[in-house]
Amino acid sequence: MFETKRIGISWLARAGVLLSAVAGLGLAAAAQKPAPPAAPTSVANPHGDLKIACEACHTAEGWTAMRSPIAFDHATSGFALEGRHRTAACADCHQSLVFSRVATSCADCHRDVHVGRNGLRCQDCHVPVRWVERSEAVRRHASTSFPLRGVHALIECTRCHTGPDEAHLQRVAGECVACHASDYAATRNPDHAAAGYSTRCEDCHDGARAAWTGAGFNHATTGFPLTGAHGTLACTACHAGGTYSGLSSACYACHQADYEATTNPNHAAAGFSTTCTGCHNTTRWAGATFDHATTGFALTGAHRTLTCTACHSGGTYAGLSPDCYACHRTDYEATTNPSHTAAGFATTCASCHQTSAWQPATFDHDGLYFRIDSGKHRGKWDSCADCHTNPSSYADFSCFQCHSQSSTDPKHVNVSGYRYESTACYSCHRRV
Repeated sequence: MFETKRIGISWLARAGVLLSAVAGLGLAAAAQKPAPPAAPTSVANPHGDLKIACEACHTAEGWTAMRSPIAFDHATSGFALEGRHRTAACADCHQSLVFSRVATSCADCHRDVHVGRNGLRCQDCHVPVRWVERSEAVRRHASTSFPLRGVHALIECTRCHTGPDEAHLQRVAGECVACHASDYAATRNPDHAAAGYSTRCEDCHDGARAAWTGAGFNHATTGFPLTGAHGTLACTACHAGGTYSGLSSACYACHQADYEATTNPNHAAAGFSTTCTGCHNTTRWAGATFDHATTGFALTGAHRTLTCTACHSGGTYAGLSPDCYACHRTDYEATTNPSHTAAGFATTCASCHQTSAWQPATFDHDGLYFRIDSGKHRGKWDSCADCHTNPSSYADFSCFQCHSQSSTDPKHVNVSGYRYESTACYSCHRRV
């Protein structure tokens, strides 16, 4: 029993020593373990309450080294960067690092040289691309009573809106004469002031043109449209002495000298009408186009190539006969094959002759009398005198120049009433 007790005491001692060793090791291990890191110290954002990641603008190379390009989309702030705003440095607009402390009105950054006289909406005339944007100014000007067109869209504002400086631009009346009074007074072709022209410049001048000269007055509104050569004349060519109202629109009022100087035909001597448009047009004075057919005698063939005086000699243009013989009497009397005068031919020349040429004549001998151009007699004669042996009368004719009695009688032995006479031959043989 004693032994057992000793053994129990020894085991307890050993267990106590072991626990002491383990505890010692625990304390040593605890002494060697590093202390937990301290909580980070909070740093104030220099940009204020800006909900943007730092790396959107900054880089790890340095706090002041900025990204290029910056990833931040400025449009998310409500103010998109356009035009020249895109190239401006941040500090040009953001004087404070607290970026939210910047207003979006143009006048907050741009000095208003107009001192509020034109309102606070700079964007009505200016654009971000550049401070002076003419196309935008032209577009905005269209909302006024005077849209900018032509050269007006190219000149500086101060050319019309005068003032000591840009801050004091004056309002201008919408009437052209407000700016162009000196042009009106200086114009000499025509002299606007002397002629009492209206000061409504737009009646003649087009604001879309690039120059004051070259007015586009519509002369047709006067009842006399300018056509042909009239469209190339200076105003003073017709409006002499600065007279622009009360002038006659009759051609003769301007063309009296032309009328009186014309000799082929002589208008004054012939008593021609002064209604010039009956023959002339506005293209040119020469080369009249009188319609001769209105006289009852149309000009055809060679008649069209003649001068007026070839028929209207002595300046006589009224009361002339339309008969061919009136002009062609000498041709009639000079003709010898056949002799019209000796034969007593009718003076109705058109029966044989045509206007294309006096010769050759086209007398229809076959249809009216005897077949000499067709049938058996074609090519058997040379001239009218071959048959018409009496030059003083073409009613007389002879068949016996070619047909002798000795050759004719045997052919008519059994023909009742046969006579060796030309008239008898004609009565039977006119259609051979």
